Amino acid sequence: LPPDADAAWALAVVDGAWDQHRYTIGSSADDAGIGDLDARRVVAVNPEGWSGDLQGFFEEHYPGVEYLSIEAGTPDELVDKLRQL
Repeated sequence: LPPDADAAWALAVVDGAWDQHRYTIGSSADDAGIGDLDARRVVAVNPEGWSGDLQGFFEEHYPGVEYLSIEAGTPDELVDKLRQL
């Protein structure tokens, strides 16, 4: 989630994706990209909320991360989009 996202956005991730995917929720790009895993996926919500090019950041600092972005205007819209993944 972008650094300015509040609890309503975090709860939307829980509502939209927890049962199916168990995504880790956070607002640190480094935390999202790090890990010694065979497969790493970052689902960036509203990436324009970050300074700079978020996808480029992951490509440079965390090669091999699968990057997916989702644009949502409201937490409810985010729930719907996450359920479609």
